[in-house]
Amino acid sequence: MKSNYVRVKDYIPDIYEELRYATERNFTHTKVYDFDEAYLRLGTTLKLKKVQEELKELGY
Repeated sequence: MKSNYVRVKDYIPDIYEELRYATERNFTHTKVYDFDEAYLRLGTTLKLKKVQEELKELGY
């Protein structure tokens, strides 16, 4: 189901993730999240993957 949440790295292994609130490097200077991996809905992840593939073809 496309509304299920998935780990983004499972679908886009070379994506750069930076979850600032999983570190103290944010404006609160406090770690807010207790996780450091990005999760998105499957449909969103697949759209992001498609865009990343198109950008790679353009040299980005």
